[in-house]
Amino acid sequence: MKFFDRKEPPKEDGGESEKKEKASNFKLKDLFARIVRKITNLLSAPFGEFGEDEKELFERQFNPREYIELYYPPIDKESVKHISDILARVEVREMGEDGVKLTKIDGRLLARQFEHGSTEGKSIELLENYCIYDFVARKALPAMLTKRPEDHFSVLDVGGGPTVYQHIPLLGVSDKITHAEYLEANRQEIATWKQEKGYDWSSYIACWQSYLALHPEAYSMAMKDVRDVLDNLSTKDPSIYNQEMAKRIEDVIPVDVFSPNILSSQEGYDAVSVGKWGCVDLLTSHFCIESATADPNRWRIGIGNIAKKVNEGGFLIMTAIRNAEWYKVGDNKLPAVPVDYTAIANELKKHGFKVLEGTELLTHNQKEVGYDGMIFILVQKQ
Repeated sequence: MKFFDRKEPPKEDGGESEKKEKASNFKLKDLFARIVRKITNLLSAPFGEFGEDEKELFERQFNPREYIELYYPPIDKESVKHISDILARVEVREMGEDGVKLTKIDGRLLARQFEHGSTEGKSIELLENYCIYDFVARKALPAMLTKRPEDHFSVLDVGGGPTVYQHIPLLGVSDKITHAEYLEANRQEIATWKQEKGYDWSSYIACWQSYLALHPEAYSMAMKDVRDVLDNLSTKDPSIYNQEMAKRIEDVIPVDVFSPNILSSQEGYDAVSVGKWGCVDLLTSHFCIESATADPNRWRIGIGNIAKKVNEGGFLIMTAIRNAEWYKVGDNKLPAVPVDYTAIANELKKHGFKVLEGTELLTHNQKEVGYDGMIFILVQKQ
């Protein structure tokens, strides 16, 4: 009888025991639900630490030298002609929804043909880097110099990381390059390189010089002074090229793509060093916004923020990892937003850009490395 008495308390307590029991059960259910949510989030987060702010995560887990050594091993200039010939055979040009031709490259087919008959295989990271330079040489530079053949561009590189490979192709067409990067450790890596004590990028310089020699059409539409500079650069010793590039990259500054004014921490910098009203002729952003957050809304905010830094008639060159859920730096998995060419192109159009060139490269097994390829895009602000 005592058991039933507990379920049916005496009427004189006004049902208070039942209310307390229901409240207790509700608290237990709520606590259990919260625990389940936390465990689910923890298990579904590929990059680790539940509840950790993304910025703190990058500051703690992004190692500049591990990143460089994984993704930018020394590159072979002798392979430039071979890989250019293969790309011409394997790439497919399709008409995109926006009426712009989209180039698609089967990275696995590229790798098989590149390694055919060779006893020494090339890493997929090297093939990706060849494709980056190929996009600039055969697509981006010709398109920009056709539109503005007389121009020496003011360049702002947003999210430049610890690397300078992205600046090498722009040395002949830029008056000044500003390297803007969020992580202090990455900025320090660039400062070390400027002192000629950092990572050796000479193989990438030699590789780009081979592209210039192989593809003079990349700058055939430029004015004579631009062509003369590029011709001269294509024959310079890589060490001299490196010194000239270090001089051209005058400023290495903090940036936050998720801040409304991405250079807000640099008081007075916009008008003085980047250009009038803080805008530039050419903004570059490589593996930055989609690799800095797992939140699609923050990615859109970042796109909108950098879009404001491009002059009317100016250009934006962007590269991104494709369909990324995460990517590795050393033993750490870092967050990313999955995007493809269409997502990037459509977002940039919202901010007044017209697509001039676009390429999708399909390379990786996503389960192994977190992403399945790369996107290269050139747009102009209307």
